Amino acid sequence: GLTRLQSWLILLPALAKRLIVATCDVSLLVLVLGIAVALASRGEWRAEMDLAFIFPVMVIVAIPVLAWQGLYRAIIRFIGEEMLFAVLKAVTLIALVVAACSLVAGKDFRQSAAIAAVFWPFAIVGLAAGRLTMRALVSRRRQTGERVAIYGAGLAGRHLVTASASGRGFVPVLFIDDSPSL
Repeated sequence: GLTRLQSWLILLPALAKRLIVATCDVSLLVLVLGIAVALASRGEWRAEMDLAFIFPVMVIVAIPVLAWQGLYRAIIRFIGEEMLFAVLKAVTLIALVVAACSLVAGKDFRQSAAIAAVFWPFAIVGLAAGRLTMRALVSRRRQTGERVAIYGAGLAGRHLVTASASGRGFVPVLFIDDSPSL
């Protein structure tokens, strides 16, 4: 059930979690960009084939920008308003790149702005909602007990979280680690 999925997600290595989130981000951003192009072109896909190059460019730009904003470093269970601000900054930069690519493809300013204006809010909502959904999956808000911080976000720290989930005495609320890779 859901508890098994929660435990499995918590016990995944950090790299696997980052790859899952990055794959979801890329899929979402490609879908949102497709919607933006379709809406801006009023469904005339054949007339917009010269915009096809924007999709791989957007993906190549998006992953490093999202990583630069720390969206692949955060432990999803403990993200908050900082994540929302990071998504806002990252998507704004990505939307500007999308608009610039549209201009390079020969589209007028109005159509380029329309693509970016549709892409921007949908991408923000999608990326934030995805992270909040993952947070809800791995969060165990029903737990009661003393709130504790865990030193060590590696394998031992994850095992400690899983072990504390089976009892009612402690509720982990924070990971502390001296490793910048975690």
